[in-house]
Amino acid sequence: MRLHRLYSAFVVVVALAASGCGSSSSSSAGADPAQVIPASSIFYAEAVVRPEGAQKENVDKLLSRFGQGGDVTGKLRAVIDEGLRSEDKNASYDQDIAPWLGQRIGVGVTDVASDDTGYIIAAVVKDAGKAEAFLKSQTKGAKAGSYKDTDYVNDGDTTFGLVGDFLVAAGSPAELKQAVDAQHGVSLGDSDRFKTAIDKLPQERLGAAYVDLKRLPALIAAQPDAGPAAGAIARKLFGSGPPFTAALTATADSATIESRFGAKGLGGLGLLGPLGTTGKSTPLVRDIPEGAFAVFGAAGVGASLKGTLETFAGAFGGAALTGQLEQQTGVNLDRDIFSWLGDVAVFARGTSVRDINGAIVISVTDEGAARAAIPRLVTAAKRSGAPVQGASVAGADQAFSVPVPQAPGPVVLAQKGDRVVVALGEATAAEALNPTKTIDDSGLYGRAKDAIDGVDPSLILDAPPILELIGPYADNEPGYAKAKPYLDMLDLIATGSEKDGDELRSVFTVKVK
Repeated sequence: MRLHRLYSAFVVVVALAASGCGSSSSSSAGADPAQVIPASSIFYAEAVVRPEGAQKENVDKLLSRFGQGGDVTGKLRAVIDEGLRSEDKNASYDQDIAPWLGQRIGVGVTDVASDDTGYIIAAVVKDAGKAEAFLKSQTKGAKAGSYKDTDYVNDGDTTFGLVGDFLVAAGSPAELKQAVDAQHGVSLGDSDRFKTAIDKLPQERLGAAYVDLKRLPALIAAQPDAGPAAGAIARKLFGSGPPFTAALTATADSATIESRFGAKGLGGLGLLGPLGTTGKSTPLVRDIPEGAFAVFGAAGVGASLKGTLETFAGAFGGAALTGQLEQQTGVNLDRDIFSWLGDVAVFARGTSVRDINGAIVISVTDEGAARAAIPRLVTAAKRSGAPVQGASVAGADQAFSVPVPQAPGPVVLAQKGDRVVVALGEATAAEALNPTKTIDDSGLYGRAKDAIDGVDPSLILDAPPILELIGPYADNEPGYAKAKPYLDMLDLIATGSEKDGDELRSVFTVKVK
């Protein structure tokens, strides 16, 4: 049925926004799809289908760097055209959709508790007459209905109708009626909570997402298999604070996702920051030895891990497990780890699998506690059968190693004052403890910081040496061969976070050459 084809076209049109293939002609720029999304929606996302001005220029320049801008656009249009022409051989995106499609498309999720997720997709319409003609041409034979001032059609799976300035696709007639009610009543776009959160995102954006975390505890508690513990944890993690939001922006040589979420709850426990940390970087990242192609660092890891353990301990028997750990190994988590574990950074370097090396670098908050804990950890490792022995690491106060067959070197645990490292090889351990040259000296750190709007980076991936490393092992793979021209355009990937009031602002950027 044509209605199904129309739904497919709706979905793919959203993808067109990411490629910047919308025309720069005039559109209903002021129309906001959130005006037909119910205020109770837990999730909302929107995309700019027709970027204009600086937005369009940046997207065009970014795609042109890959030499594939027109090709990507053409392929996406072809997908829509294929769906349309299965029912009408003369139909096309340029002829049938572009004349009425406005600047933005929004998607709202109204119900995630039922078996069939409720949704509303709303596309801004710049020419209601052409949109109505297109809708009629694609929905012949569908069941018709009417609600208030809106006519709609439904084929059992999807419902379509013109709601004010929007062409709406909904999961059912009930959801389309919610869109009508939202337009005439209180919509998500009218919600102060929504507006306050969205207004903090960059204004010149290609897309945005919104998740109302406060609604999650009730949804989790309503699940048949959710016990009291799950509800209590959900309330602690999600029950307070602002929503999660994110925005996609582009420059001539980068694409960036900026997100915001509460500094308490998930953020305070470090469960929503980059790669599961509190989000804040650490000075350790700046001091990573030169030549590293992958670096990750996080502040306050010990406190974050302890807080996470305490949150889940009561619900899942964490206290009993830590007691058993001490009884069996002699390691007390509070005394031997949390008492001295501060910031952490991890790096990898090397030009081939044979010489790859790296280390975990830890800042020590209590040198005496670390000095006493390391021998206890070594003893526990020996009890488990690990062949631990003393190691010679230049400048270290104490050092131990475990040989690893076929590895470039042994795993080394070493301490020097307020720094502890776990490294692959004694030389790597010595350099991690006291680097002669750093990624700050080489300029990699500065490039990454500039890429993420001046935020201290917590993750840095230097793409060229990574591709050089994996190339000999992936060149014969057909998928890699196709992707290689695009991968070769990558310069670096960086992410970092900073606190802004009661929120954490995170920036993730992919930069191209």
